Amino acid sequence: MKDGNFINLRGLNCSAHIEKDFINWYDNIHAPMLLKSGLIRRIRRFRKVSEVQNAPSLLMIYEFKGQEQFAKYEECPELETAKQDTKQRWRNKEFESVWRIQYIQQKFW
Repeated sequence: MKDGNFINLRGLNCSAHIEKDFINWYDNIHAPMLLKSGLIRRIRRFRKVSEVQNAPSLLMIYEFKGQEQFAKYEECPELETAKQDTKQRWRNKEFESVWRIQYIQQKFW
């Protein structure tokens, strides 16, 4: 099977009192750090609008050309730099990554 579009989804919860600072950091520092790898097509951020129990408040979608690009990304120095920056800036852990899952596109209409 040909390597198709691939997404990495990450669900996050963020404390209300830091959400503005967290979003600012994510949009202006974290996402650009990850994009420097050249392996991510784009990153999209969504906020939950309905009250679904146990659903994370934020959803990040990282799009890749294929599963091979994602595998390279998992080993790239830009990701490691971004992880270290996250640990340093948010050592009080006022946000949590609830889940992370990957999907490969099978078909589109």
